Amino acid sequence: LPCAQRVRWRALRDIDCGVCDGLTMDQFAEQYPEDFAARTHDKLGYRYNRGENYADVISRLEPVLIEMERTTLPLLIVAHLPVLRAIYAYLNNGSFADLPHIDIPPHSVVRLRPDAGGSNEKRYTLGPVPTRRLN
Repeated sequence: LPCAQRVRWRALRDIDCGVCDGLTMDQFAEQYPEDFAARTHDKLGYRYNRGENYADVISRLEPVLIEMERTTLPLLIVAHLPVLRAIYAYLNNGSFADLPHIDIPPHSVVRLRPDAGGSNEKRYTLGPVPTRRLN
């Protein structure tokens, strides 16, 4: 895409699933049933073994969010679901407590335009939904 500037932020990487990285939800449930139950009970607070939780993602996104607020140009952010949920919640003055349950379909674009009450939203679907992974 033509743009004024492309920036790759390490902070936009996916949530670190630690020892569970690369597993599907079914594999996670089968191989780590206690962890699966803990994650199901508290998806926001659950920290993957040798990995991150949503609070870690929010914390590492702070510099990105500050830069986003400073810009007056349109932004296109390509990132994984946990990161997109955190940015979406922030831009819509949402509660981070609801963050793990924000619906952002895979292979989609969510256009947000700032307005008085948060942002004006329009969604575009780009392709089929893939096999669900841990995030």
